[in-house]
Amino acid sequence: MEAPSILHGSLCLRRDGNYCRGCVRDEGTGKTLFDEYVATKPLMDSLLGFTDEPIMTCSCGEPGCAGFWHQESSMSENRVHWLLHYKKENGDILFERDAYENAVLAGLRQFMEKTWEDMAFPSGTILAEYPDSTAFVQSVDTLLSRSPRLSAKWEAFCIRPQGGPGRRMDAIMEGL
Repeated sequence: MEAPSILHGSLCLRRDGNYCRGCVRDEGTGKTLFDEYVATKPLMDSLLGFTDEPIMTCSCGEPGCAGFWHQESSMSENRVHWLLHYKKENGDILFERDAYENAVLAGLRQFMEKTWEDMAFPSGTILAEYPDSTAFVQSVDTLLSRSPRLSAKWEAFCIRPQGGPGRRMDAIMEGL
């Protein structure tokens, strides 16, 4: 990433054991800009508008270890904008909002698909932000309850057993 720059990016999230990893690519060149660990709480906050909490981080939870010195995320009607100070360079990355939301929700879904009995939340992992799996599920449910747009997208990702509205997380948990 050259400083200063504005890149059009794409985000892909994946589960890596008890970690969430994010790969950001330059849409113009296809080049991977970085592939690092992701802090899930700020990531979810980024779906609701602005956050200045670091999204990209190190596996230890300290963004500076991975070269991220400052990060902000903001959202407009059609775009998500990340302002980064990464490895002593400044840069802006613009994501198409719809694609960004889909990538984040799909990444969160990967954690939901893991058998909860096998899900560990040890210190040192990004999921250490949550005391247990119930807290993680509640955090996702709170996110969805604050945004009808995200809730509708989440419903499209999830096949639910019979049940009424408001059973998002219960239905997911029953399906695991």
